[in-house]
Amino acid sequence: MWELTQQIARGMNDLELAPVEESIDEDGKTWRFCGLWSKNRWEWNTIFFSTQILKVTVIGFYDSMSPDAINYCCERTNLPTMMCSGDYLKKIVQMKTEGLMTSLKNVVVFEQEDGSEQDIQKCKDLGVNVFTLDEVIEAGKKSSFELKPEELKDDDCIMLNFTSGTTGNPKGVKVLSWGVTNQVYNTSSEIITTENDTSISYLPSPHVFD
Repeated sequence: MWELTQQIARGMNDLELAPVEESIDEDGKTWRFCGLWSKNRWEWNTIFFSTQILKVTVIGFYDSMSPDAINYCCERTNLPTMMCSGDYLKKIVQMKTEGLMTSLKNVVVFEQEDGSEQDIQKCKDLGVNVFTLDEVIEAGKKSSFELKPEELKDDDCIMLNFTSGTTGNPKGVKVLSWGVTNQVYNTSSEIITTENDTSISYLPSPHVFD
């Protein structure tokens, strides 16, 4: 798993999927963003680890968010890349066609068969680069970029957790590295699991409890 997360991180860097966002000056930090949009699956969690190596802040999207709410989150962060399962590709095409998600330049689909060829071509026609996660991994394997995971600090924002925006514009909450680390530590000390156990993940992965 560690090797795979490094390959994804290097691939993201070399393909410039999460460039520094110069227009945002918050907390005196350098900000980089990447969107994640899918049901709960292993790719979501693996990419989330990879983004932390790069000090990239994840914007997690989920089904209850309206197109306007999704667009608001994209505009607030000038989101350059969405990494998603193919069933959301059609929604991205529709939103781009309607003049939404204007900052989006790249889409990474999790699997080769994710998304129809028609939707992939429509994305390209709209000026959006389309990669598969395998292509990101292959780019990472060829990369010589030096990763520095030790540079992730306790107060770095690893995810912006937005509300669904049902009562107005979505509200974003900063999820800091130390908060997630503390939660994992406290939970693992109370809930003992083995390789023979099965866990049911019923909340969307962007939900901090999950």
